Amino acid sequence: MKIGRVEKILIALSVTVVLGSFAFAFNARPPKADAVVVLKTLNMTCGSCAGKIEQALLATPGVAEVKVDVESAQVIAVYEAQATNPEALADAVTAAGFRSGVARKLSLEQYRTLTGQDGSGQGQPKKGGCGGSCCN
Repeated sequence: MKIGRVEKILIALSVTVVLGSFAFAFNARPPKADAVVVLKTLNMTCGSCAGKIEQALLATPGVAEVKVDVESAQVIAVYEAQATNPEALADAVTAAGFRSGVARKLSLEQYRTLTGQDGSGQGQPKKGGCGGSCCN
């Protein structure tokens, strides 16, 4: 069976895409989160809004974790300070259609102390709570 010119081009293109994907995967490193920003964000009404905001921030280089609280109109982003800054993160949320501004800047250590979470997306809440069986 003879391979035609079109097939050769498709094979070469496929190999290039696969190799490029591997190169990108090896060069990409997870952000070294060392700072936290709390954004006051308006016009959020539902989980879909929260998802759009989360996607916009996670697409920003240096962002490691995002938490969106629609009811309190707050967005918390854990990020690498050398890769981005709080104002750029607020701008990214605003560009996604939700007016946003910096409410508070924290170091990762301050965030850990206040929330009992480590900023890795796997933090454990502080002990205590409402006293019901759900919090123990």
